[in-house]
Amino acid sequence: ISQELNLQNVELNFSSIEEDLGIHLPVAIKSSFAQSLKIVIPWTSLLSLPIGVYIENLDIQIEDKVGSFVWF
Repeated sequence: ISQELNLQNVELNFSSIEEDLGIHLPVAIKSSFAQSLKIVIPWTSLLSLPIGVYIENLDIQIEDKVGSFVWF
């Protein structure tokens, strides 16, 4: 049995993920927004099946260390 979590119009906090994982990017993430975020957790098969994370229409605004903006 799998459980799905479906969210719409989600603001993502990549800076906290960066801090939690100890990753140091050469740019600063100013904002990130997903139109749709779906997480699928296979509760009865956690050791044999992966957890699925699906993101649609991801917009990320980043800033280099000097301060100019770049859009993706």
